[in-house]
Amino acid sequence: MPAIVIMPSLSPTMQKGNLVKWCKNIGEEVRIGDIIAEIDTDKATMEVESLYDGVLAKILIPEGTHNVLVRAKIAIIRQEGDTDETIEEVTASASETTAEKPQTKVSALPEKKEEKVISSSIKASPLAKRIAQEYGIDISTIGKGSGPGGRIVKSDIPTSSLSFQEAFVDKNPTSFRMAMIDKLVKSSREVPHFYMQMTADVTDLIHILRSMNGSNIIDIKITVNEFVIKAVALAMRNHLAVNVSWIDGKIRQYRDIDVSVAIAIEEGIYAPVIRRADLKSVKEIAEEIRRLAEKAKQKRLRVDEMDGGSVTVSNLGMCEIDCFYSIINSPQASIISVARAVRSPVIAEDDSIKVGYSLTLGYAVDHRAIDGLTAGRFLANLKQLLENPVVMLL
Repeated sequence: MPAIVIMPSLSPTMQKGNLVKWCKNIGEEVRIGDIIAEIDTDKATMEVESLYDGVLAKILIPEGTHNVLVRAKIAIIRQEGDTDETIEEVTASASETTAEKPQTKVSALPEKKEEKVISSSIKASPLAKRIAQEYGIDISTIGKGSGPGGRIVKSDIPTSSLSFQEAFVDKNPTSFRMAMIDKLVKSSREVPHFYMQMTADVTDLIHILRSMNGSNIIDIKITVNEFVIKAVALAMRNHLAVNVSWIDGKIRQYRDIDVSVAIAIEEGIYAPVIRRADLKSVKEIAEEIRRLAEKAKQKRLRVDEMDGGSVTVSNLGMCEIDCFYSIINSPQASIISVARAVRSPVIAEDDSIKVGYSLTLGYAVDHRAIDGLTAGRFLANLKQLLENPVVMLL
C-alpha cells in the first residue's frame, strides 16, 4: 500500500508550516531516516525525515508553499508491491483532501518587469538605451535628444518622473520570516500586553565586565546580556509566579527556570532556550549562547532547543537603543527588552553624584498569566541583582 507523507507537527504550538524545499526528487529512492523535505515552523527551519522505505512517487504540495496545515497530505511514497493503479488511486484521494487546505503558493522571485523593445533605428547612446531598458521606458517616446545630431543621451532619460509603481520592487518574505510574522501578529492581536520599565545602576557590573574580559582567566567574552539572563533567572526563582505560560486557557507553572534568548539572523529571529539558567554560571550562559547562535546561523537548531521557556530576553544594546518593548513570544507570558548601558550621573547613598552607568529594561507581560503587582516585585528583585552583580558570581 502506498505510504502517505503528512505535514508533521514539529513543535507543540505548530498548527501550520511552510514547505520550503523537497530534498528528494520524484522517482528517487527513499529510506527510513532520509531527509526528504525542509519545513519552516513557527520556531525554526526543520528537516523532515522519512518514516518509510520506498520511492518518492508523487509530490502533492510543491516547495515554496505557505500555510500548509499540520497533517495535510504532502507526498506519496511507493512501497514494494505497489502498482501504478494503486498510486493513482491514493493520489486522487489525497489530492481531494489536500485541495481543501488553506495554502498559498508563493513565488520565490518577484515578477520581472516587462521589458521594452528598443528599435535599432532610434539614435541613442548605449548607456541611454540600457537605462531605458532597466526602467522599462519606451525610448521612442522621448523624441529628439540633446546629444549631437539629436542623439538621446543619459540626461534625456526621465527616470525622475517614473510612476510610483516603477519606483520600487516588491520582494516576497522568506518562508521563515512569514512564519515569524504570523506568530507575532497572532500574539500582538490575542495577548493582552501591559508594559513596565526599570532602570538599574550597572556601574559595578560594567567594572566587573571590564575586569573579567581584560584578564586571561576566561577564554570567552562576557557581555551585559549574560548577566541580565542570569539575573532574570535568579529573580524568577525568587518569584515563581512569573515563571509561567498561558496555554489553552490555563496558567502553566514551570518547575525549572528556562530562559529564551533572541538571536537575530538575516531572515528573522530565533529564540532558543537556556535550560535551568539559574543553575548555570555567567560563563556557562555565554558559552551556551555562542553555541546556539552558531547553530541558528546555520539553521540547524533542533526542536528541543527551541521549545519551552517562560520568558525571552531580547537585547538591542549594540544598536545604541535607549529603551524599547518587544512583542511577547507566545505562549510565554513575558519578554524583557535590554537597551544599552548609558554613561550617566548616578546619585550615591550619601547623596553625592558620581559618573556611572545605567541600564533600562522594558518588560512586556501577558496580563492573563501575570498581574501588575507580581510583575513589579519581580522587576524590583531584578534591579537589585543587576546593581549587586557580585551576588551572581557566588
